[in-house]
Amino acid sequence: MNVFRLFFAVSWTAGPAVASWVMFKYDFLGMFVVAALCFLLFVVILIFFIPSTPPLAATRAAAAQMPLRRVLVRVDVLGYFVSFALLFAAGTMGMMNLPLLVLNALGGTGQQVGIIYSVSPAFEIPFMLYFGLLATKSDQARLIRLAVVLAVVYYALLTFVRVPWQIYPLQIMSAAITAVIGGIAITFFQNFLPDQPGTATNLYSTAGRIGGTVGYLAFGSVASAFGHRAVFWACTALAVIALGILFTGRVRRPAPVPLPA
Repeated sequence: MNVFRLFFAVSWTAGPAVASWVMFKYDFLGMFVVAALCFLLFVVILIFFIPSTPPLAATRAAAAQMPLRRVLVRVDVLGYFVSFALLFAAGTMGMMNLPLLVLNALGGTGQQVGIIYSVSPAFEIPFMLYFGLLATKSDQARLIRLAVVLAVVYYALLTFVRVPWQIYPLQIMSAAITAVIGGIAITFFQNFLPDQPGTATNLYSTAGRIGGTVGYLAFGSVASAFGHRAVFWACTALAVIALGILFTGRVRRPAPVPLPA
């Protein structure tokens, strides 16, 4: 899963550079044509090279015995579900607010915004490899709590920046957060439901959708009422609440259950 997530970091690193070159050469029309060709290539690969694999009998049986509504009432799963929804909400608000903070509050330029959003993906690649290896040898729950602590520090520090270049080193911290939340967390959810990988992945992605929707709505309300710095205070508060749930709920990594032969 970490290797899969690694390609997102690669795309975030190479994508803006390719988009800039295409837009410089062929304007917006060329950029949208290239984007459409990328999707077309994706569909071709999916049709001709990805085999169809139906769920195993053990997976279907496990899903029947433990439906989604029963999964969500488990204290451990529900705690992580709510925590990740809060983290995704904070991440959405921060992603939308950061360029506006640079341009409107700090007097920065579009080039500085580009640098800010290029630093994090460049560090995500080695961080994902490192944390992915570390997750196989240590407690994944501890790594996730560490990432949430970093999120609290990251958003709090963003409220105090005064010039755009001060954000550059903070994006290294953002890369570490993304490496854990985006890579290890999916595998961690699957440890709770070892016979239902689809359900586990769905829980993670649903937390992301709920958090993203809340983040979009909250961003507009907070930014228009209190300003761009207040948005990062709100992100800090969401991360603190998520951290409190993870610690007070004593959510621990469950022991993996082997699949039947």
